[in-house]
Amino acid sequence: MRNFVFGLLLCALASCGTNSQKEKKENVFIGDYVTEEYAQRSEGHDWTAVSIRALTDTTAEVRIRSRIDIKKPTCSFEGVGTLSADGDTLKVADDDGFLFLTLQGDTLSFDADDQSLLYYHCSGGGSLREAYVKLKEPLDESQL
Repeated sequence: MRNFVFGLLLCALASCGTNSQKEKKENVFIGDYVTEEYAQRSEGHDWTAVSIRALTDTTAEVRIRSRIDIKKPTCSFEGVGTLSADGDTLKVADDDGFLFLTLQGDTLSFDADDQSLLYYHCSGGGSLREAYVKLKEPLDESQL
């Protein structure tokens, strides 16, 4: 009987310890995001995709690609982002500074500590400063 009570006490203590641990915050950034022109891709419109894939619980690969089948791609970039402690920002190191990705609902947006970085990875006056909407279906990569 004493062993039974002792076992129950150990189980109770063990379960208390797991409940007090902080829960991991899910990386909500994972997925594919596209500019609004993606819907008119079959009509020849230029569009850009941002693909974010988990590397670890707190890091992710960030790939920015634009349509390439008709002309030279407008924007391109690859880097690794680190999730902020509160899970609200993905910070991506660039050679000259940092890009900051934030999510509001299903819309991804970019900012940078040096605003010229938003233009550096794009040509023809393009910029990463656009709204990118999260796709609910797989990304059509046939034009990338």
